[in-house]
Amino acid sequence: MEADNRGALRTLLETSMWELPMAMQKWMCGMADDSHEVEDAVLKACQAWTDIANQSMERVFQAQGFVGLVTGSVKHMAQCQRVVRDLIESMVPGKGVLRGNGDAPELAELKESVTRLRREVRSLTARLNLVDRREAASAD
Repeated sequence: MEADNRGALRTLLETSMWELPMAMQKWMCGMADDSHEVEDAVLKACQAWTDIANQSMERVFQAQGFVGLVTGSVKHMAQCQRVVRDLIESMVPGKGVLRGNGDAPELAELKESVTRLRREVRSLTARLNLVDRREAASAD
């Protein structure tokens, strides 16, 4: 993937700094009958830029813990919205009284999920701190 990234970066630089200006000069000086060469150079540069962007996003999603953290955060947010909705419904006269204790397992699951998410965030923070310390020690 590293070689592919260099290839896309090299293609982007070559196209935008060499091929596109040369095609523009040919077209403006009348050496080319149509702008087909300019269009090809622009499309080639755009494709290289898109390849670089795709590879960058793939690396972000392959990072350890990122997917788990995002998934946990989304699940936590959904559960918080559910708790807020239930709280608001309990404040409306006549609705909260009829519910009873049917949501006790759901609240226990919510607490467990929040605890797991906190542990995961602490673990990731500790790992990042450790990596920062190692980088600082190797830089000195």
